[in-house]
Amino acid sequence: MKRACIAAAVIAILAGSQALAQTAIVEISPDQRAKIKAFVMEGKVKPVSIPERLTVGSTIPGDIELTRAPVAWGSPANQYDFVYTGGHVVLVDPANRQVVQILD
Repeated sequence: MKRACIAAAVIAILAGSQALAQTAIVEISPDQRAKIKAFVMEGKVKPVSIPERLTVGSTIPGDIELTRAPVAWGSPANQYDFVYTGGHVVLVDPANRQVVQILD
């Protein structure tokens, strides 16, 4: 019985730590997406080449320069850095360089 309780506790701890390790997806409203797309289409963003396939939660390589999102993009988008690659605006958490959202 004691072993069963210990095993259950270990499983609960491991499950909880996995939940904490997951990256939250940032929700961007349609209006914000339009502002961001207009900003990019006006040519204010220099595209970069990233050979790896990016997904939410992946880490942007350290040699890639991140750009601070403009305040005009509104919250929560303006709390992040971004890169423009492969026709997508990629929002990045500046604290850990993790991708939080990929916009078309």
